[in-house]
Amino acid sequence: MRELGRRTFGVLVEFSGPIAVAYAGVKAATQKVRVLTQTMRAWRPFLKRPAASNGTLNIGAGNRPVSGAFNIDINPRVTGVHRGNGTNMPNVRTGSQSRIIIEHPQFDVFNSEVRRVLQPGGRIEITGSYANRYFTTALNQLDDLGFRRVGTRIDVPNNGQFTNNLGQPLLGTFFKYILEVAN
Repeated sequence: MRELGRRTFGVLVEFSGPIAVAYAGVKAATQKVRVLTQTMRAWRPFLKRPAASNGTLNIGAGNRPVSGAFNIDINPRVTGVHRGNGTNMPNVRTGSQSRIIIEHPQFDVFNSEVRRVLQPGGRIEITGSYANRYFTTALNQLDDLGFRRVGTRIDVPNNGQFTNNLGQPLLGTFFKYILEVAN
């Protein structure tokens, strides 16, 4: 392999043999770094603190943090997830979260803390199975607590990505509902 010529600091440099192969590898690696850098710029990082307004809060993130959200879990296991729980959130401002995500709740979804941090007109996205008593209780309490479903039930494929607090896969069929405060 031979690099026919490359101008470096005004000097024409020719590469041949192993040096040309190494140079080609460096060029390819440089291109991969450029692509990765562009991807990272487009990627929204996990938040280090809750947003002051119009934020997204992911409660019970486990090992699945959401990009662009403040992710909390009682047992954080991965980068981007902070220690916290859905029943005590003193570091989250009242009415500051426009979207709250709760997957497979293990607490009362409509507790006073969740309702406190949800901004007026905000939405709660809840995913779970009908075998989860917190999930079914939340769906049964909608009208009594002033919430309503937005759209229809969304079936969520379960390919083993959902786990319990011990890291064991959750079995069964899962559903997602989007809820908002009723007017």
